[in-house]
Amino acid sequence: MLSIDEAAERVQNRRVEVTDRLVTMRRVWSELVTAGIAERSKAIRVQRDAVERELAATQHSLDQLLHASTRFMQIAEELQKTAESEAADALRLQRHAIQECFTAIYPHGHLNEVVVGDEPLGTVLVTDKRLVGGVEPTMYLSTGQANVLGLSIFIGIALRQRLLRIGVVCLDEPVQHLDDLHFLGFVGLLKRVCLSRQIVLSTADANAAEIITRQMRSSWAELPADFIRYDWHSFDPETGPKVASLTSARAVA
Repeated sequence: MLSIDEAAERVQNRRVEVTDRLVTMRRVWSELVTAGIAERSKAIRVQRDAVERELAATQHSLDQLLHASTRFMQIAEELQKTAESEAADALRLQRHAIQECFTAIYPHGHLNEVVVGDEPLGTVLVTDKRLVGGVEPTMYLSTGQANVLGLSIFIGIALRQRLLRIGVVCLDEPVQHLDDLHFLGFVGLLKRVCLSRQIVLSTADANAAEIITRQMRSSWAELPADFIRYDWHSFDPETGPKVASLTSARAVA
């Protein structure tokens, strides 16, 4: 049997051993806690860095969008100013061309000036030197005079339009309701316009077609090929229309 002193010594040794183990376990636990905190901190730092990079990229994209939006607004303002300037200049040229055409066809001294308004844009009135303001053409012009005004507006705008570069003006039955004086004025204008534009004119009035043909042939005597007259004779459902081409005094089938 162990003596009391041996037993006490053994208990003491056991106590020291247990105490050392507790100290070691506490140290290990502390190290584990510290390591866990470090790992969590590292993960948090990684996530924080990723979020900061994403925020920086988003801010950069936002800055680019804001810059682009500002630039687009500047371009839109410049285009708006240019469009307004171009529209004002185009309208001024069209007004001048309309008045020139109207003067060429309309020989009278009353209601012989065309007013194309700005507010509202496109309002058309007629006036003269004896009137303070313009009047509605439908109320004061005859049918033939109104047709002269319509022709003048159409031809004037066609001559000064900037959308198409094709130098062709198409006129379908432009001589309806024109008396002889206005008709001759229209033919004179037609001869002037043909100097710079190709005119395609259709009419069912044989007399008007003959007068226009003679006038054009006299104007283009040296260049007969520049004037071509087509006469429609009949229409076949299978072969289509039968047309004769007249480039001189005789018909060419």
